[in-house]
Formats: sequence, C-alpha cells, structure tokens
Amino acid sequence: MAFNINVKKKDTGASSGKAANVLEDIRVFVVLMAVACIGLIVLIVFGVRNNEAVKAKITEQKKVYQESQASIASLKALQARSSEYEAQRDAYNAMIPDTQNRQAVMIEMENRIEAARCTLSDLTFGGDAAIGTSTQAGDAAVTTSTAGVKELQVLMTVRGSYADIMGLCNSLVTDPELMRIDAIHLTPIQSGEAQEATITLVKFSKN
Repeated sequence: MAFNINVKKKDTGASSGKAANVLEDIRVFVVLMAVACIGLIVLIVFGVRNNEAVKAKITEQKKVYQESQASIASLKALQARSSEYEAQRDAYNAMIPDTQNRQAVMIEMENRIEAARCTLSDLTFGGDAAIGTSTQAGDAAVTTSTAGVKELQVLMTVRGSYADIMGLCNSLVTDPELMRIDAIHLTPIQSGEAQEATITLVKFSKN
C-alpha cells in the first residue's frame, strides 16, 4: 500500500509541473501576441502616414505637370503665331524706316509724281527734326507730335489736273510707308484746266 501511495504522489507532482509549464507557455504566447499586435498597429500607423505623404507628393507633381503642359501649349501657340508677329514687324519696319535719305526721297517723289501723270516744278526740304519739337524752315514750320520718331518735311510744287493731283496725294497717304500731308495749296493755271499745287509732306524715320 505504501508503494502504491508513493507512486500516486509522484504522478500528482508531475501533473502539477506540466500544468504550470503549460500555463507559462500560454502567458508567453499571450505576451508575444500582444507585442506583435502593438508592432502591427505601429506599422499600420506609419504606413498610413507614408501613404498620405506619397499622395501629397503625387498631387504636387500632377500640379507641376499640368502647369508644364499649359506652358508648353502657350509656347506652341506663340510659335504658331510667330509668322504673324514677323509679318507685323515687317509691316512696322516698312511703315517707319530706320532713316530718311534726302536724295532717295527726292528720287522717290519724282517717280511718284511721274506715275500720277503730274509734273514736278520744285522740291525742297523744310527740316529734319526730332518729334516733339518745332523749327522754322523758310515759310514753312516743322511741327512734330509723336514721341520717339523723327520727321522730314518735304515741300513739293507739282502741276497737273485736279484729279491727278488728288490721286497723287491719295497715293502718298495710303502708302505702306507712313506719310502725312500737312497742307495742299492749289493755284489754277491760266492755260487750260491744269493747276499748280504746293504740297507739304512729312516723312518719318526711327533715327
């Protein structure tokens, strides 16, 4: 009987030890699971923040891309209109030349008067002044009014019919080159319908 009792006591001690070990294992597992959950939560939080930062950067880059596309479109539009701007520049250069050469102006006026079927009697220059000043040359005053441009006054005496003289004046003021007629004085010629006209013409230049 004593033997049997001793054996039972030993079995009870072993069972108690196993139960304690299992309980300790469960506690360790629970602790590990808790640590793992905390680590997972931390990773999720940081991951969400990183995703938000990445989204913000993507949005910023999209905005930069859209602005770049708009700039490229504007440049393409300007490039497409470059020929138009060049034509406007050429028209402006034709309208107001860089300089006025008096000998060239004299030849030009002779050709214009001849083309209008008129006769040139006299041609003189009234003055060469910067715009914005007033000078006196003979009986004619040189009056200027547009900033940044110089003017050359041309005094012409021509003969021809009234219609031809008016045609000459019209061709002068409608020419691609900017010219201004300040005065026209008509005097009938006794022999026939011809008239003599004194025309005060102003030509412009940049320098």
